[in-house]
Amino acid sequence: MYLSGACFFMKKVVFDQIGKFDEHIFLYGEENDLFLRLRKLTKNLKIKYIRGLKYLHPTEYRKFSEQQLYLMCKSNMYVFEKNNLSPLSYLNTEIRKSELIYCISKLRKNRKSVIGLLKRIYFLKVIKQEFLSEKK
Repeated sequence: MYLSGACFFMKKVVFDQIGKFDEHIFLYGEENDLFLRLRKLTKNLKIKYIRGLKYLHPTEYRKFSEQQLYLMCKSNMYVFEKNNLSPLSYLNTEIRKSELIYCISKLRKNRKSVIGLLKRIYFLKVIKQEFLSEKK
């Protein structure tokens, strides 16, 4: 579990203490890495949920190129391995999440999103197969 980078804040002192951003991560996954390092460093990590704070992030309409999706997956897989977590669990979660968003889009009869999500799900499964092949 981690916090989305779109929606969290931390003190600069803490940011400096956990080692800032990992320069090996390109574009996607840096907030996951920060949160995982913060969680390791601090046993008393406090997450404050602010009721009433609204943040709209409509991911079902977001378009990803295959290259962006590939970079996102590779970055997050690196973060998971770096933090002794399973990159395969990350990929499985992304596939399930995309399948859920696909169902929502289908219910809303958003044809454009449905087609894009089918491509995304297919591509995620291709990346998963690549990963499994590399591990053999």
